[in-house]
Amino acid sequence: MNHNISNCKYIHDYDYTENPLFYNDLILIQLGESYCENNAIIPEHKHENFFEVSYIVDGIGMFISNGIKQIIKKGDCFLSLPYEKHEIISDSYDPLRYFYFSFSFKEKSKFYEIMFSKTLLDLQPVNRVYHVTNLKIQNAFNNMISALESNSPISSLKFELLAKLFALDMFDIFAKNESKNYSSPNISNEDSIFYSITKYIDEHLLDIKNLQDIANELNHNYSYLSRIFKSKFGKSIHEYFSMQKISYAKRLIEEDKMSLTEISEFLNYSSVYVFSRSFKNIEGISPQTYKNNIKG
Repeated sequence: MNHNISNCKYIHDYDYTENPLFYNDLILIQLGESYCENNAIIPEHKHENFFEVSYIVDGIGMFISNGIKQIIKKGDCFLSLPYEKHEIISDSYDPLRYFYFSFSFKEKSKFYEIMFSKTLLDLQPVNRVYHVTNLKIQNAFNNMISALESNSPISSLKFELLAKLFALDMFDIFAKNESKNYSSPNISNEDSIFYSITKYIDEHLLDIKNLQDIANELNHNYSYLSRIFKSKFGKSIHEYFSMQKISYAKRLIEEDKMSLTEISEFLNYSSVYVFSRSFKNIEGISPQTYKNNIKG
């Protein structure tokens, strides 16, 4: 089989391998997003004293760490360790699209003490794959990239905080400290219920098949939740859910990597016609018109 050596398109590529950026005790090596072509391969290379987290947005591939092969697919998050030999091979028919973040911390800092503990450094490749069922990690990457690209006077501080929180989340995930079956405590405050509903929708936007799922998750009657939500937001839960899906659709249209049919399927619409109707109801124009306006 022929491979396209390093034939990847970098949508975002902040590469500071030669001259790392320092955000107090945080050290940024690389951050970006890559689309691989069929059979593309990133040749074996050795990491220095830093961690790298890769999150697979789409496709299938193989990560090889110190000679150990690990199949990676859409929704997987992979942790690469310091001083590890690393190689990536994209699939022939379903190429990889993935985010990556390479980082370290200054020695003797509290973050260095946490991340460079045996808890992570002794993990074998098979124990460094975590499958994600919501948009939390993808959103974290988007937020870090947005902060890095921002010209705001607080962007550096925002990026540092987001990156450190991300590193701690990775530690919790791979140290198996994360509570995977979290159930919220009894809620007596209507503001808390409203927040819980929006948070659940935002984090499970692509997974929700029936809005009754929210009621089941929060252990409340759906009608009760609907009444509270409408009183706080002025719109129904269904309207908020639709608005969030269309907001996500607009971002996908702007990226121009998927057709409108593919976007409708990705967002779990029953057909592109249902998607178009929902888009027009919310935005006032069809998704095709929105796409044409972007292109000028």
